[in-house]
Amino acid sequence: CYSPPNENLPLHRFNDILSRNSNTIFLGDLNAKHDSWCITPSNPKGRRLFEWLDQNDFQVINKFIPTSTRSKSTIDLILTPLDMFSGSFSVLPSIGSDHYPVHWTSPLAVPSKERLLPIKRTLWTLYELFITFTSSYWENLSTSMVDKIEFFCLYERFLSLSSSRLTYVSYCKSYKPSIPAPIIDLIQHKRHYLHL
Repeated sequence: CYSPPNENLPLHRFNDILSRNSNTIFLGDLNAKHDSWCITPSNPKGRRLFEWLDQNDFQVINKFIPTSTRSKSTIDLILTPLDMFSGSFSVLPSIGSDHYPVHWTSPLAVPSKERLLPIKRTLWTLYELFITFTSSYWENLSTSMVDKIEFFCLYERFLSLSSSRLTYVSYCKSYKPSIPAPIIDLIQHKRHYLHL
């Protein structure tokens, strides 16, 4: 996950996820600095995260190795429950980002019976209705804007944000990909012929 420097940590989301599965591992650019995992001075986000780690029996895996190319800060963190604190980590050379990649090798195996899979679902009918309803505005804007590249970027962002507002995540124990009906028919015909 990503937590911008000037925003609060999404600890309510962490708690929600932990209520579903206590064996969760969190990873992300949290922009949280604390002297228990970072050689640079602590910040309010780091102090708040340290409290949360203590309350929930979590630990930072990658300590005291800078993950930012612009400072000596360890802000990209791997957080695990204390009983999962094992394995090794390394910080890899930069691949062009302003953060170093962090690689963690864990000997742990995830039992499939405890795993909940996130499934994204978009309300496409509502999305189509919303796009149709706003289409006249976008048509007028496309003719009035001189810079077509700027219009395209703006419209692309609008479409992306609209779909994300109409998308939610549910958790399931198994994953069944959606397959178009003609493919399902072909599969059924194949099964029929295999049983002859």
